[in-house]
Amino acid sequence: GKATVVQQSVYQVNFTISGITTGSLTVSFGGATSTTSYSANGSYVFATLAESTVGNLAFTPSSTFDGTISNETFKIVIGPTLPVFRILDTNGNPVIEMRSSSSTLANTFIGVGAGELNSLGSNNVAIGTNALPNNTSGNYNSGLGNNALFSNTTGSSNSAQGFGSLKNNTTGSANTAQGYQSLYFNITGSGNTAQGLDSLELNTTGSGNTAQGEYSLLSNTTGSNNSAQGEQSLFSNTSGSNNSAQGGQSLFSNKTGSNNSALGYSAGYGDSVTPNQRSVVDNFMTFVGYQASRDASIASTTALSNGIAIGKNARVGCSNCVVLGGTGADAVNVGIGTTSPFAKLSVSLNASDTLAYAFLISSTTAATATTTLMTVLANGNVGIGTTSPSGVLSIQSGSTGIANFTIGTSTIYNNFDILGTGH
Repeated sequence: GKATVVQQSVYQVNFTISGITTGSLTVSFGGATSTTSYSANGSYVFATLAESTVGNLAFTPSSTFDGTISNETFKIVIGPTLPVFRILDTNGNPVIEMRSSSSTLANTFIGVGAGELNSLGSNNVAIGTNALPNNTSGNYNSGLGNNALFSNTTGSSNSAQGFGSLKNNTTGSANTAQGYQSLYFNITGSGNTAQGLDSLELNTTGSGNTAQGEYSLLSNTTGSNNSAQGEQSLFSNTSGSNNSAQGGQSLFSNKTGSNNSALGYSAGYGDSVTPNQRSVVDNFMTFVGYQASRDASIASTTALSNGIAIGKNARVGCSNCVVLGGTGADAVNVGIGTTSPFAKLSVSLNASDTLAYAFLISSTTAATATTTLMTVLANGNVGIGTTSPSGVLSIQSGSTGIANFTIGTSTIYNNFDILGTGH
């Protein structure tokens, strides 16, 4: 039916759907329409801010809707505070409004509808059309821009700058949103920081996330304690937590994986066109370098854990593995003690080094019992069973009657033995 309503007041519409097997319906009242399509039996509550002075309470069914609507009621929940100053356009519509509060509340509200329902909230600043319009008792909030912190009621210490930033937040606190629709769908999540267009846009209850860059952590809903820096970093993450991605498109495809680290453009995402190079469900993985990723030989649906890929196009294909560099043109030499490694592994000792050994292999049988198996000194002498080889090759067993050097495989006869503890 038709009803005269108070513009910019909040109304509650109650109704029941029964007997539905197909189709859906939407509800409109006071010039506003529900964003939800109701398609199941049950009792529903639709709360809306009346946008016009006269509006129809209307239920609009789809062409296949076969249910019954009953128990329709509506009531005003709370009315707006009238502005103390208003500028109208030539048609008599408000374009600027200012609202005051008591000196003890210390609020500043400038803009059409800004802070109009505030009753107990203090130290809030809202500038822009419908900025903080539904706040009732939230404190220390700052909303700058059209619809900034639109739904906030009791949440406190939030800062929203940009159209629609933190629009759906109700009770979440200590959030910072800067950019168009940043943290747009956040409801109760707290301690989030979003900077950039649509950053953390879909977050609802996730907390402690940091997103810097356009579309960073865009799909996150419940994941917490993630850090994304760079355009589209952690773009697809939904519930994964404790991830760190720095660089454009880093960990782009991660959805539920947790405790991963990626540093570099497309790190953890690979070449962006090979599906199995994309980290989706992996945990405790580390990718460092341009397009460093998991290897395509392992399906992206198979979770890897505790793997490390370092270097341009480095690929790791197993858990608990470390890969340095890529293959082919991206292969690298590794140097220890040298700035110009000439082999896959180059180890060099300099005169100024305090280390005695260039290379050493040992076995540990107890916490304090270590046996040296092989040693290479800076002069090139190699010792097996000794840490002080006196010749090019020194072999010691340390036990009388034990062969120091054996050629052959027979367990009965040795082709060549040097017995004792000498060299």
